[in-house]
Amino acid sequence: MNKRKTGLEAANSSGEWQKTQYSNLIRYVPSGTYYARVRVAGKLIRRSLKTDVLTVAKLRLGDLKEREREAVESRDSASKGRMTFGGCVVIFKTQTENSRLLKPSAKHYRYEVLDSIGKSTRASSKVGWALEDSDG
Repeated sequence: MNKRKTGLEAANSSGEWQKTQYSNLIRYVPSGTYYARVRVAGKLIRRSLKTDVLTVAKLRLGDLKEREREAVESRDSASKGRMTFGGCVVIFKTQTENSRLLKPSAKHYRYEVLDSIGKSTRASSKVGWALEDSDG
């Protein structure tokens, strides 16, 4: 009986991917770059950690897991029930921060727009969303 291989098993058979002793951390052999292979909310995510040093990859893996889980939580909260303006701002900031399609200057511009909205409306003090921590 011919058994179908999953993504990582098929890649391992060609010898391009190497398992590490750490869970959720794999290495692409031709370049030596480490990748995170994480399952978040039932979805398998494989992202480059942009390093070929194991100790750096371990640190970046934890950060990536946390960012991905926060992104999923913010998307889930947006799809459920009522949303406050403060909640919208939090989701917008998270999506802007996690977007790989935006250049740093575009992210900085979006944070500046949020700052100006916060300064021009008195709703920011009532809703309780703070922008001081948004370093773009």
